[in-house]
Amino acid sequence: MADWTLPFTARYRYMRVSRTTGLECERLTNIVRGGSITRKLGTDVFEGASLEYRGSFDIGTDLIRVYLDATFEDGSNESCALGTFIVNSPQRKVGGGEDGGSLVLDGRLQELADTDFLEGFSLPAGTNAVEAACDIVADCGLRVQYDPCDYLLGSTLTFGLGDSGGDAKNKLEAVNALLALAGYRSCQTDGMGTVLMVRDRSAERRCAKASFIEGKNARFEREVREELDRSSVCNVVKVSYSSQGDTVTGYAYDDDPASPYSIPSLGRERVAKYSFNESGTQEVADSKAAELLATQRSVLRQVAVSHVYQPVSCGDVVCMRYASGAIFGNFEVAEQKISLADGCRATSVLQAYER
Repeated sequence: MADWTLPFTARYRYMRVSRTTGLECERLTNIVRGGSITRKLGTDVFEGASLEYRGSFDIGTDLIRVYLDATFEDGSNESCALGTFIVNSPQRKVGGGEDGGSLVLDGRLQELADTDFLEGFSLPAGTNAVEAACDIVADCGLRVQYDPCDYLLGSTLTFGLGDSGGDAKNKLEAVNALLALAGYRSCQTDGMGTVLMVRDRSAERRCAKASFIEGKNARFEREVREELDRSSVCNVVKVSYSSQGDTVTGYAYDDDPASPYSIPSLGRERVAKYSFNESGTQEVADSKAAELLATQRSVLRQVAVSHVYQPVSCGDVVCMRYASGAIFGNFEVAEQKISLADGCRATSVLQAYER
């Protein structure tokens, strides 16, 4: 495995991927160096990209896969798939000394967002929520990788009936609704275009996949932007589980006088509300409210850092040790922009919840 703390020369490879077979079938040689890839947690489609090309461009309904081919100063090599995309809107300029254009690319989750159940789609009580989400994705022709789960639906859940259904406007929203019920984060895609479904765990409980460490061999720029967001801090959480006209409500309260945002400290309540279209017991509702309060009563700390590319994506954890900036600890990558130019530079927004 390559040592990504070493300097490397970046080259990019653009491959045409057959929608029919899923195999790479052609190297695209008219893509111009430049462009970028963006990823962000909390957005439906998760990722997108922009590229420039020379001449004409037409690959029909096939996909584009972008690779970084890195050659390190010790002579080692490694290739990383940075993303697999749908060609959304090619634009071409001809004449005036120009012959080429630009490509706007969407992540593969757009395929789930573009389709819906044409009639009511019901999942009976006892259905494994994550396995059902996987089946929906696979039926749309996408590959899936998921953490096994034993969460079963407590009642029938129906999608595709508008306001009377499961609150989902398309299949992507239906998949994410099922994942939320099981305590998973919204789905995202990896570099090969595979849909990932993983449990939602705090950064403190996961191992760091990369490090940003200050020093003469540092791989990040000294100018870092830090922000503490207190706007979403709440001290009361209300959770409602509703199914077939029955509603169970759970509450959790931060009444710790030592907590700076608790009810006694603020002298007032700040309430966050969550609703789930699923049956639940009082114990389940109270437990979910307590779980959500643990995050809601924390301050969101965000750090924006520019750095040389490392093989991490949104949702991964990185360790930052920047003594001069008094920034230490593990952070989750929340947002990322990768420049497909010399050096493969990236800007990442890192986040952590702090009490």
